[in-house]
Amino acid sequence: MIWKILFPVERAVLLPLIFNAETMLPFLAEVVDEQRDAKCSKVIFDFSRLTFVEPVGVVVLSNVIEYFKTLGCKVSFKNHATETAGTKFLDDSLFFERYLGKRIFGGSVRSTTMPLRLIHSEQAQAYLLSDVMPWVGQRVGMRPESLDGVRVSLEEVLHNVQDHSGVRIGCTFAQYFPKKNQIQIAISDFGAGIPRVVRTREPSASDSAALRLACQEGFTTKSNVQNRGAGLPTLIKYVTQNNGGNVLIVSARGSLSAVPNPAGPPPYKITARATGGGYPGTLVRVTLRTDTLERVASDAEVEPFSW
Repeated sequence: MIWKILFPVERAVLLPLIFNAETMLPFLAEVVDEQRDAKCSKVIFDFSRLTFVEPVGVVVLSNVIEYFKTLGCKVSFKNHATETAGTKFLDDSLFFERYLGKRIFGGSVRSTTMPLRLIHSEQAQAYLLSDVMPWVGQRVGMRPESLDGVRVSLEEVLHNVQDHSGVRIGCTFAQYFPKKNQIQIAISDFGAGIPRVVRTREPSASDSAALRLACQEGFTTKSNVQNRGAGLPTLIKYVTQNNGGNVLIVSARGSLSAVPNPAGPPPYKITARATGGGYPGTLVRVTLRTDTLERVASDAEVEPFSW
């Protein structure tokens, strides 16, 4: 499929006050339609209102910028040089250095964030092994090798960028929230999306039903019976059951959340629902509890990810 620019116009887009999973879809609707066509040939992102950015907001904004570049659309920033909590956070996290080539306000790089990265799927293993797991380990006082279960699960999600989405690059960003005892890792691509891939096997599945199927152990769109679709189910099991964290997946007009279920069985609860807008690809947000992270020490073999 070839994506296009719908209207040869300039559009100014005001970033939300709080840029997170709740505000990302209205933001995306300003610039991209559900077929991933750009709504303008030039976009000016206005940072004047932005006060708080979660990892989801960072990867979504980056994905839009990268996607517009591939379409030949022009992207520029406005009011980004005015220091606010939002612009300072992005600057300290090296966002502006990536897209403008320099820091705006200076100061030290935030130790609580892993700077935004664009990861080719073939780089996933090295990136997680050499960068993400040592960074997580330093924050929680654990050896990186003890986090292999989490690493392999995340690696398979990153491999999905090439294997299933039709694109080769995904955006990743991670942040440590010491007061909440949390680490959030967001991964996003603007590829085919999970529902579209699942419907190659289940044509009548809605977007939310397709997400639930993709997270069902044993489900796969591959003809090879050895490919049993263990990636997302294993990720959910490790994060919710072992760690007490949660997983959010958004793709097309569906979202799925997986959270612990202390009153189980089952030990975790999965909720799939329709969204009010469309996500032009797939977003995965993993929230790890740092006070129970030892539960996800390497104690099991993780099977390859395949829907």
